[in-house]
Amino acid sequence: NVVYNLTFSNLNEQQRLIWFSNEHDAKMCVMKGKDEENCQNYIRIMAKSAQGRLLLCGTNAFKPICREYNVLNKNYTVEKEKHGQAVCPYDPHHNSTAIYVATPFNT
Repeated sequence: NVVYNLTFSNLNEQQRLIWFSNEHDAKMCVMKGKDEENCQNYIRIMAKSAQGRLLLCGTNAFKPICREYNVLNKNYTVEKEKHGQAVCPYDPHHNSTAIYVATPFNT
């Protein structure tokens, strides 16, 4: 539910970005038999997508979602939101790795 911005030298918190699952998704997750603790928004992917832009993806109560934020003067503004299926794991306990490629490539 939270992304912390820490100083590198002493790990002091400079700022935090809070992103909870919406109430409907959290309730549906619990109704499907998942533990309430697992029905949170665990941030699993964070990548700098461009200068001043940050891509975050979270489990969102077993319904993954991604957001692209514009970062300006320590303020985070949501620019885009899209489904995170096939990008971010559903389960907060699933171990995964993400690689962000800024430009499309041809094979």
